Amino acid sequence: MQEKTETEEKLYQKLTKNIVRIIFVVIIFLMIFIGISSFFITAYFEQKPESANELTQYKADIIILNIILIPLMLFLIYKFTKINPRIYKKIVLIAFLIIFITQLIWVLNLKTMPVADQSDVVQIGENWHNKEKMDYYTKPYGYLGRYPFQVGFSKYVDVIYHIFDSTDYMNLEILNVVYSLVVLYTMYLIAKKIFKDDVTSKIAFLLIFGFSLYFLFFNPHIYGNIIGLMFALFAIYETISYLENKKIYKLLLIGLFILISIILKSNYNIFLCGIMFTLIYEVIKNKEVRDIFGAICIILIYLVGKTCFYNYIEKSLDVKLPDGIPMISYLYMGMAEPRALSPGWYTADTMEIYDECGQDTQKASDMAKQLLVDRTKYMLTHPVYMFEYYSEKYASTWLNPTFQTVWCSKPGPKLVMYPEYDDYFETKTIVKSMLGGTAFEIEEIYFNAYQVIIFIFGAYGIIKIYKKDESKHILLPIIFLGGFVFHMIWETKAIYVLQYYLILLPYCAYGLNKFYNKIKGRNLIIEYSNKIKKEILNHGK
Repeated sequence: MQEKTETEEKLYQKLTKNIVRIIFVVIIFLMIFIGISSFFITAYFEQKPESANELTQYKADIIILNIILIPLMLFLIYKFTKINPRIYKKIVLIAFLIIFITQLIWVLNLKTMPVADQSDVVQIGENWHNKEKMDYYTKPYGYLGRYPFQVGFSKYVDVIYHIFDSTDYMNLEILNVVYSLVVLYTMYLIAKKIFKDDVTSKIAFLLIFGFSLYFLFFNPHIYGNIIGLMFALFAIYETISYLENKKIYKLLLIGLFILISIILKSNYNIFLCGIMFTLIYEVIKNKEVRDIFGAICIILIYLVGKTCFYNYIEKSLDVKLPDGIPMISYLYMGMAEPRALSPGWYTADTMEIYDECGQDTQKASDMAKQLLVDRTKYMLTHPVYMFEYYSEKYASTWLNPTFQTVWCSKPGPKLVMYPEYDDYFETKTIVKSMLGGTAFEIEEIYFNAYQVIIFIFGAYGIIKIYKKDESKHILLPIIFLGGFVFHMIWETKAIYVLQYYLILLPYCAYGLNKFYNKIKGRNLIIEYSNKIKKEILNHGK
């Protein structure tokens, strides 16, 4: 009986490992596919600073540029690994200082103002700060009535306005600069913690420095993305720490950080799912009660914390927040017939369904379910259409090498809405060039080569590491997979997947390190072979 139990246990462990390996094979395939696609195709928006159009267009890459630039970048990264450790430490400090200064200069010079959803959450935060009535916003037809998940970031705006005792929205953009710097440094610490290798850490630092250009353009975007990402990465760092030392207090930190992250931006539920998947795998692998307790503890902190936060908000506003637009409407929008934008991008379907049902969440949910069933049936009976639909959804999301960050800095309609800003912007020659001129074309070429390197060598890094069967190596790749799948079925945008791109950097750094070692090894073999041949010839003489 005992032998049978042991055999079953071995089969169970083998099955679990095989499932995880299949998941890794899928991740590796997706990364290689994105990397190869990026080598040949570039997705882009209209390249004019005054245009806020999000309609994705496509063009073939100039292959010769990629062939020249990618090896050059790989060579420069390799040379950087040879830098003296003392000099390297100084470079890290100087580099982060440069990132902070340049990004601060950009934000202060651009002076862009919030529009659309950004304008709504900022206005709600301002009303909160000024103790003005919030009735309009909390009604079923109001902004928070439709999108109750935005209450967290709106409250954050209120808190910042209280701290600065000012409703100047520029403070929010300046804080984004600080948050993005913390995000980049935390990513650097995560890379060091995962691999504990000096060369990999050096490469990771250089890749992170290269990634900072994305945040240069993204910082003016006043939304929950950047600050939410900061707390999500804190949770990731503490999860890796917990897997190493199993200290209970780490679980409390993970729960708290991921709670704050999701309250600020609901999409970071994907990070929570990745953390839970990793801890569950740890439970299956080690069968420790502590790990089971850890997973339950994090979920409880999240659920209780979220409930308490919304109860506090409703009590302070003296109102019961409506349930808003049902989430299933977004699922439908993710496969709805496109209108002005690419397949799976924003349409007005969610609002139209909600309004048609008289802002009744349950009725809107029932209607969206039926639309979803009908649309699924249509897709399944038109496989060519379905293939074309999701192919373009994939391309518009993942093949824009700027990941829509440059678009986030574009003034767009603000130039028409605010004539005085238009006059100010006309004087910013360099800014205009970076958003749609010659400088932008150079940025796009750089971003494209950078993207190819991250995905191809990130995949190589995962190939070299995934058989080690360490739970910490599941965490970031599974979050990437979760983000990829989520936005293939949900509403999508290129900017929505930036964080899933960022978390691949440690594995790209590891992959590059292994690649350089392999190349170096081959060179040594060739040199040794040539030396033997030379000695044989000399001996013959």
